[in-house]
Amino acid sequence: MKQKAYDSKTILIIGSWTEINNDNPRIKAIKEKTFELFRQNSKNVEIITFDELFDRAKFIVEHQ
Repeated sequence: MKQKAYDSKTILIIGSWTEINNDNPRIKAIKEKTFELFRQNSKNVEIITFDELFDRAKFIVEHQ
């Protein structure tokens, strides 16, 4: 049996916002902007941080 997937979505879980928050304000702003631009320009790849994944899971558990 052969299966093919077209235009499939991938989720990449990487890093955390706390890593960025430890920098000075100027560097923090540059890193946040760079990360958001990278995230927005990644077609078919949803990039989330471990913090965001935890927040999503916590929300689901608390609102069931």
